[in-house]
Amino acid sequence: MKKTYGSFQSFWEQNRRLLVFLALLLAGVVGGVVIFRRAASAPAVLASFFPQGVEATPGGLAAAWLRACLPVWLVLGVLFLTGLAVWGAPVAAAAPVFFGLGIGLGEAVCAARGADGLAMAALLILPGRLAAAAAVLPGCAESLRFSLQLARQTVRRDARGGGLLREGRLYCVRFIVFFGMAAAAGAVDVLFRLLFGPLFAA
Repeated sequence: MKKTYGSFQSFWEQNRRLLVFLALLLAGVVGGVVIFRRAASAPAVLASFFPQGVEATPGGLAAAWLRACLPVWLVLGVLFLTGLAVWGAPVAAAAPVFFGLGIGLGEAVCAARGADGLAMAALLILPGRLAAAAAVLPGCAESLRFSLQLARQTVRRDARGGGLLREGRLYCVRFIVFFGMAAAAGAVDVLFRLLFGPLFAA
């Protein structure tokens, strides 16, 4: 029991920020479902955002890939910029909530169509969104980390600029990786829509 608790404590210490952001993401998903259930006009408003097959996308595969990547790139871009500010922590905390809201609303739209909708959600929404979350959540954690580091240096008036420069380079490299992960997530989204979208064509 003691060994199990120790391993859990070690895992929490190493990943506590990611776990907190995961909890915020799940809260957003639940919030999206609740909003859909409570809003009488939600089904009509959100119908135009319903998943479609790639073959129905103007421009073909490239346009579908860009459309899948751009929202995630936008979130990561905002996280990158706000991480460079001492006030960026609230944005890093809000990002997974709003990202989760989008997932929750999409899931709720699909669930409203019954069994076919649930299958559509599992095959057309979740794979791409989960892959995108794998880029967004570490981006939130990194944005928060660097923002807090800048705030500490500002308060302490720390003059160790060389250390901050190295951290800034690491920050940029990590976000380049996150943007690459988002591009891969877009490819996953397109692949699943290409494979399974025709099954749900009207």
